[in-house]
Amino acid sequence: MEFLVALPIIALPFFFPVVTGLMAKSLGRKFWLWFWLGLPLPFVACVILLCLPVRRIERENEFRIY
Repeated sequence: MEFLVALPIIALPFFFPVVTGLMAKSLGRKFWLWFWLGLPLPFVACVILLCLPVRRIERENEFRIY
């Protein structure tokens, strides 16, 4: 029973860093860098990430048939 009470307390601090990392990955940035930045500064890292330009790597001939 104590485990069920403690689980949200343990998991909640990792929620915002994971969200920040997934946002970064979708914007073309590195997941782990933004995950570690999101641990101490969860809201600040999200705001900084949203202010940065989108970095997209366009893949030419992605569906190339050989």
